[in-house]
Amino acid sequence: MRKCLKRHLSFFVIIAIVFLLGKNAFASNLTTLSDRMNRGAPSTSANHEIKFLTPSGIGDSGKSFDINFAPGFNLSTINYNDIDLFHGPVTGLEIEETLNSIPNATDWGVTILASSITFTHPTDNASGDILPNDFIVLRIGKNASGGIHQIINPSTIGSKIISISGSFGDTGKLAVAIYHDQVGIVAGQQGGLPSPPTPPTLDPMICPIFKSPKTITGTAPGGTTVLINGLTDNIDYPSYGAWSYLATLNVGDNLFDIVARDSYGQNSSVLSVNIVRWRIGDTNGNFVVDDFDLAGLAFHWETNWCYADFNEDGIVDDFDLSGLAAHWDGIY
Repeated sequence: MRKCLKRHLSFFVIIAIVFLLGKNAFASNLTTLSDRMNRGAPSTSANHEIKFLTPSGIGDSGKSFDINFAPGFNLSTINYNDIDLFHGPVTGLEIEETLNSIPNATDWGVTILASSITFTHPTDNASGDILPNDFIVLRIGKNASGGIHQIINPSTIGSKIISISGSFGDTGKLAVAIYHDQVGIVAGQQGGLPSPPTPPTLDPMICPIFKSPKTITGTAPGGTTVLINGLTDNIDYPSYGAWSYLATLNVGDNLFDIVARDSYGQNSSVLSVNIVRWRIGDTNGNFVVDDFDLAGLAFHWETNWCYADFNEDGIVDDFDLSGLAAHWDGIY
């Protein structure tokens, strides 16, 4: 009888926490980040296609998100006309927003500084909303509709960090590779080499990753070899034009540079992605297991909410609560 009473009292405490904290208290890590650049060479102009998933969404006037580029990137020539902003639940390309130099009732405002771009929600709360769990896709450069200017790459070779933050609460980062990306024409070969292959793609991962290893999948041009961080190890080709990779993931950030290489030894542009593995119990991806995560779990009790389904059995229940408790106050 006492055990039963204790269990019911514990559950009521959880429910009380939910109402005290509220449903909108769960700002999170961005779960799927990538940047597809058409050129990776130092001091070279390049298009960017940045994609990420926002668990929280951006639905209020005055809320904003920032794209922060590592020192060395030159943004001085671009303006809002060189940028497209899309979002949506499946590909991220379902809805295109109108951009302007400052936000108005219907348009997102774009502010470009030396090393960052800030996007600000329209002044009318009913316009321009990006929903929770939407993908956001940014095209910057000549790949944008009407774009004529591009960001110039840093002059030094290596991995460069791009971070995403802002008043909407979600955060994330990824690394892009700056490298000599083109192969010269072979002496005496008529017509030279064909164009380098198009870059690979990575299939979206909407739910947080709690377990390792994790199989990630994507597509690449048929007949090419996929390299991940410069290696071909552990990469399979389940069908023509498809690849899979069993990735060992640390808790926190896991940075991958993915390229396709053709039979001439030419590499595609780099698809740079950051795959974030969350600690079991961390339902909002804020690097600590605490009352906010307990509230999220309780609010979604006995539902198929993947942010708290730590054992991936399709329901939030006692097993997931036990996992949360086992990692209480765990940080990373």
